[in-house]
Amino acid sequence: MAGLSLVGLLRTPRPRPHASPMGTAGVGFAMGVASAAANSGGIILGPYLAGLGLSNAAVVGTGQAVVAAANALKLGACWAIGFVTLKLALLAVLMTPLVYLGSLVGYRLNARLPRRAVGLALIAIAIAGGVKLLLG
Repeated sequence: MAGLSLVGLLRTPRPRPHASPMGTAGVGFAMGVASAAANSGGIILGPYLAGLGLSNAAVVGTGQAVVAAANALKLGACWAIGFVTLKLALLAVLMTPLVYLGSLVGYRLNARLPRRAVGLALIAIAIAGGVKLLLG
């Protein structure tokens, strides 16, 4: 997916592609599997959204909304099998202000970065994450 997105990003600009329902469902399914198996759904979703020609803010915002929804759905299962404990949940609540601070810094940085740079960064992250998963 990252390789296809890279080819699309490096080619000459063309009209924005329209997301087909079947293609979007396929990406959603692949993201769900990757997220459940290795908590790495973002490496599928990021390049897909960047390839749609969305603005930087739309790529980041949509990606974060989808990842947040997926994580909320996984939370119950992770609690049930003991991955999430009360101590870990309290620590997450205490760290919430840092999430907001990081979001603010990221929002301001995102507004200054060229669209192509954001797309290339997402693809690089996706490739690095994929290689790390393959190498164990």
